[in-house]
Amino acid sequence: MQKPSRTHVVIDQVARRLRLASVGQRFYLWLFITGALYAALLIANRLLGLAALSLTPASLWAVPVVALVVSLIWHRRPTVAEAARCIDKHGQTKDLFLTYSMLDNAAGEYQSLVVEDAEKRAPQLNPQSVVPFRWARPSAHVAAIGLVLLVSVLYLPQFDPLGRVAQAARVEQDQNQRLEDQRTTQLRIEEVRITQDDDEAASQIDESIEAMTDALRKMRPGQADMNLGQLNQQQRRLGSQWRRLGAEKLSQLLSNMDSLQTFGGERSQKLGAWQKELQNGSDASLRKEMSELGDELQAIAAEKDPVQRNEMMRKLKQRLRDVERFASEKAGSPELASAMRRAMRQLEAAQRDGATAEMMEDMQQTLDLAKMELEQIAESAQELEKLEQSLKVLQMAKQLNDADQLDGEACSECQSLADYADLFEELMGDSAGGGGGLGGQGFGEGGEAPEDDSVASDFETKQSKSALQAGKVLLSMQSQGVSDAGDVEENYQELVGQVKQGVSEAILQEQIPPGYHEAIRGYFDTIGESPGGAE
Repeated sequence: MQKPSRTHVVIDQVARRLRLASVGQRFYLWLFITGALYAALLIANRLLGLAALSLTPASLWAVPVVALVVSLIWHRRPTVAEAARCIDKHGQTKDLFLTYSMLDNAAGEYQSLVVEDAEKRAPQLNPQSVVPFRWARPSAHVAAIGLVLLVSVLYLPQFDPLGRVAQAARVEQDQNQRLEDQRTTQLRIEEVRITQDDDEAASQIDESIEAMTDALRKMRPGQADMNLGQLNQQQRRLGSQWRRLGAEKLSQLLSNMDSLQTFGGERSQKLGAWQKELQNGSDASLRKEMSELGDELQAIAAEKDPVQRNEMMRKLKQRLRDVERFASEKAGSPELASAMRRAMRQLEAAQRDGATAEMMEDMQQTLDLAKMELEQIAESAQELEKLEQSLKVLQMAKQLNDADQLDGEACSECQSLADYADLFEELMGDSAGGGGGLGGQGFGEGGEAPEDDSVASDFETKQSKSALQAGKVLLSMQSQGVSDAGDVEENYQELVGQVKQGVSEAILQEQIPPGYHEAIRGYFDTIGESPGGAE
């Protein structure tokens, strides 16, 4: 392959630089044009609010990009003759290179002389000197244009006389919120499904209850100490699971378990009924409520009358708010409350912008998640109910063991915790029969036992040397002088009420297992309601 001559190389380089210079000139021109158009659009958008465009600093890149694309498409493409003429002008070679560029179409014997002269002059030429790039001043102009546009985008205030910008912003916000709610709902559904497939806590509770029933079958009369050790071990295990389940999932539901009150109107009473039902391990009413919410949603989607649809949406929103309030205030489930808040946002968007099929589908998915959250709460409440029943059975077993009436062989036919509870109640009823006083087991009928002081005994009167330690004062009264009638009794009743309230709060805060609640309250209920009745 024949190597190109030096003259051809110089002409080609000059031609390329001429073309780049042409592109640069067009880019410089179109940058002013596109910058002016962008500025006009920006002013119209900010001052009149006519466009729903979001002109951010990032949008400024459109100005140079558009100018560059237009310049690359529409620019002047110099020919070889124009490049040769430029070289002749710069080197003052009297059309030597122009003649060289036209030798293919020329005739005569002087061609070799032209080529020879051109080859001699070509090494002396520098294409950069022939076509210099003067970029300093245009670059400064470009930077100034960009700075002016950037300052305008950042600091030109946004006016909205027609409200179109606010509407566009709200639509964009609603769309982003809908996508975020949709993504959050899908992620939570996956988490709940994984939890349902692998519920380790439920299996541990079943194992503990099975271990308790096995231990009860091994109890024998005459072995009270050994039986008590086994019962205490089972009680510690079940009590620990009861407290852990309450702290992790149902702490707020448990906080009102023993003092449930429903004040207010019908809706408040409905929330209280839902809570009490969940505390008993049932979610029938709430499940019915969620099913009715789904039915109402389907009815809204099928309704054609806009007035009737808005009224149905209003009622549905109120019912959603009731469930959200129950989840946050009664059940203590932030997951269920969050799902209901998302459902209300989706309903508000549908009511404001028009219910579309996609919106209805998103709401239905959110309600499905709420049902799954509710099932988790109900399952936890059922597990808690089983633990409470187990602890009560253990408490009755301890009472029978104290009376030496606990026999595991009698439990051989028991199949459930209810069977154990019925059996132990029957045995406790038999062992609590009326006695004749100083007779066999049972309660005496009163009277004093005969004593004979003449009989010698080893009894010695002594006083215990146990150290006195500071403890919690449950009841304290101080009175000096003569008071008005009724003051002491009024103060006494107030203090008694404080003590009883403190006991209830202590039971809840310490999360005492339910097997001990009645005994503790029964003790403090013996405190009289008046000074004269106090023992």
